Amino acid sequence: MSPAAALVLLDTNILVHLIRNDSVAQRLEADHQLTARRERPLVSEVTSGEIRALALKWGWGSGKVRVDASSGESLHP
Repeated sequence: MSPAAALVLLDTNILVHLIRNDSVAQRLEADHQLTARRERPLVSEVTSGEIRALALKWGWGSGKVRVDASSGESLHP
């Protein structure tokens, strides 16, 4: 469990689970309350690019991942 005030940096593999909203994502949410944090989790530019590349490769529609230059990755499970 991470402290509520701690910044969290999400890596590509974690984002994939969150986007898929699978059992790992449910566990991450339960353990770290990612959606309830005051500070939004951070996503690096590299991870953002990797997610965009995976979205193209795996045929994810715009409903799965919306990349917004002003706010970073938005997850829509």
